[in-house]
Amino acid sequence: MATIKDIALAAGVSQATVSRVLNHDPNISVSVETKIKIFDIAEELEYVKKKTNVQSIRLNIGYVDNFSKLALLDDPYYLHLINALEKYCALQNINLFKLINIDGTYFSSVDIKIDGIIAFGKFAKEDIIRLDSITENIVFIDSKPNEEKYDCVLTNTYLGAMQAMNYLYNLGHRKIAYMVDCYSAENSMYPDLDERQEAYQVFMKKHNIYNPNYIYSGEHFSYSEGCRVTQDMLKNTSDLPTAIFIANDSMAIGVLATLMNEGFKVPKDISIIGFNDLASTRHIKPALTTIHIPIDSMIESALEILEKNTTNKSEFPQKTYISTKLIERQSCGKPGTIKKKVPIQKN
Repeated sequence: MATIKDIALAAGVSQATVSRVLNHDPNISVSVETKIKIFDIAEELEYVKKKTNVQSIRLNIGYVDNFSKLALLDDPYYLHLINALEKYCALQNINLFKLINIDGTYFSSVDIKIDGIIAFGKFAKEDIIRLDSITENIVFIDSKPNEEKYDCVLTNTYLGAMQAMNYLYNLGHRKIAYMVDCYSAENSMYPDLDERQEAYQVFMKKHNIYNPNYIYSGEHFSYSEGCRVTQDMLKNTSDLPTAIFIANDSMAIGVLATLMNEGFKVPKDISIIGFNDLASTRHIKPALTTIHIPIDSMIESALEILEKNTTNKSEFPQKTYISTKLIERQSCGKPGTIKKKVPIQKN
């Protein structure tokens, strides 16, 4: 496993800078580009090259996302997906180009026929129509906009949530909270309930321990929202949970930092479990227990579908679910007796 020293040497910055960036220190004064570079290198050093058959005919693949640099920095999950795509294409001798949306029209960085498109995240209907005008060979990662027409590769988030809940329950936790972003929460702008929250609710109701007051939602997945929502929880919840399952690692790191700043001990007072297994989760203290998403497998599956469709597109679109795995580190333990902290009054 890569160390903070390894990352610092590769990035050309100090170990202290790497540590502060990976811990989402809001007071560090380095550029957005430097932060992204550090996240990139942290994930890259964890990447294991696989021996694969190089394409005899070079494919021209475009990729597209709807995220700004700041959004990718707030939650580097999609940044790592894009990096994995770039590495895999380089190893497979595939040409890869970014598609850019300018005033409602998608442009490729080169004037060349695109064989297929990898689309990361959710897209509006009108954007999907525009992408379809470039090629019908589109694979969506982490969304399923039209299952009758498009292939998609998805994380089995329901399985991952059940793995997290079973783990906490077997440790002895019964007062388990769930934290998510507003897009995935029950009163979401999207019609279907997020599968992680569905699994959480099914599990808690099955064991007769469901408490709707233990569901917390932020505006989006980020370190800062994890901090804000945790502050609200501490202020407004009289009976605190003994464990929190957070649907995203960036948010979980914010929860962890806030609890520790408020005098709670993790995991002695409250256990924390995240979701994604970002590279940064290995380098914080305590290291974050989380649900691992095999990013490389998602990219490989998406490209295999695209390649197959270039020669023989199936009449029936494929939906591929990638399984998850619990990664046990140091942020979870058996439940303790929690006493709500009283803020220290300063004269």
